[in-house]
Parts: sequence; structure tokens; C-alpha cells
Amino acid sequence: MSYNYVSSPFMRALIRKYEFERDEAIANLNVYFTNSSGIAEHSDFVTTMDKWMTQLSDAEGKLKSLVQHFAQQPTPT
Repeated sequence: MSYNYVSSPFMRALIRKYEFERDEAIANLNVYFTNSSGIAEHSDFVTTMDKWMTQLSDAEGKLKSLVQHFAQQPTPT
């Protein structure tokens, strides 16, 4: 069953949630990749970056699955 995401507040909320989680992870990873010397008191960069990669992967996977299985594009009028 597909839902029109324009008229479904739950669909829009989930899409925005996953987009936020994805964007948050990308922003934090960019800091680690480009300016890791500016990050205070973090000695285990790889573990922290792996945490952000997990969040990125999870959010992208959830977003893709949500759209693939439940979203339908609105019909142009």
C-alpha cells in the first residue's frame, strides 16, 4: 500500500526525521575529516566516526525503505 506523503503527516515526519539524522551525521563527519584538530578531548576518533557512519547508513536505509515501500508521489494537477 502506498501513501501520498503530501497528505500524510506521519510520512512527512518520518522523512524529515531520517533526513535530519542523515544531515547531522554528514555534518559531524565533515568536521572530523576536515578539521579533526579542532575537536577537543576526543582521543578515539575512529570509534566516534564509526558511530556517525552507522547513523548515516541507518538513516539513508530507513529513508530509502520508507519511500520504496510506502510513499507514492503526488499526482500532478
